[in-house]
Amino acid sequence: MSDRTETLLASIDASLKALVAHLGAGPESHAAARHTADGVRSDGRTADDRDLDSQYGDPELRFTPRDWAGPDYKRRHYSECPPELLDMVADSLEYFARRSDETNAKTNSGKPKSEYERKDAARARGWAKRLRDGWQSPSFDPGDQQWGTSSDTRVTPMEGARPSTPAPPLAFEPDDVPF
Repeated sequence: MSDRTETLLASIDASLKALVAHLGAGPESHAAARHTADGVRSDGRTADDRDLDSQYGDPELRFTPRDWAGPDYKRRHYSECPPELLDMVADSLEYFARRSDETNAKTNSGKPKSEYERKDAARARGWAKRLRDGWQSPSFDPGDQQWGTSSDTRVTPMEGARPSTPAPPLAFEPDDVPF
């Protein structure tokens, strides 16, 4: 290579590094991503662990994106959905947030609706990342007296709780009921 070509390539390389540093798109920016008070990473697009583990961090899926071809996960929590579905949900919620901004949509309490849609989009991305990284839902271990279970709800940790005792046997047979 000629000296002129090497100088030109070095200049291009330096310009690209400066641009990447300015935009914050380099690998070091991901490692040093700061967290804000509302639990969303400084990139504004992915919820952090503190938010995902909070009271509102694992919302229930309220809709299925129209392009989703898999099974229905409506009314299941984000932590129970596949990452691919959560990616679509996040994109849909971002779209809804833009539309809410355009129409100046407000919640019943008067707050911008788009704030909540963006937070849920960030939570969907956070759960998708967490699931791709190998996170597993906690399961009930009969030897671990710290977990509570119920057949109609998801398993959630309950500090200091004990599994409920079984119901006493029925004092009558089901056929004895007159109705």
